[in-house]
Amino acid sequence: MTGSVGQFIDVSTAARRPLAADELAAYGILEQLRGASVLDIGTGDGRLAFGAARAGARVVVGVDPDPDALRAARQRARKERLRNVSFRLAAAQDLRAFRDRFDIAILSWTL
Repeated sequence: MTGSVGQFIDVSTAARRPLAADELAAYGILEQLRGASVLDIGTGDGRLAFGAARAGARVVVGVDPDPDALRAARQRARKERLRNVSFRLAAAQDLRAFRDRFDIAILSWTL
């Protein structure tokens, strides 16, 4: 949607998503996150990036091609004072340009 009137949010999809900690546990990586560097591809609102940060990841980088989603994620990171999370504007196919290396990469709820 364009313009400044509003933004469509599909609450039915948001309501079906599990809690970040539950989803990360279901993937079997919750224990591995402690002290790890994590890349969250298609981070959107940063839900899993924040979950990884709270699970003890050393550093979490969320990437997404949507600047509005990243703006919201950055605001939330500031509000929650999560200093080990950052966000970058990028699509998954652009990741080869990154010089960073990560211990764990997450790709969830992303087409």
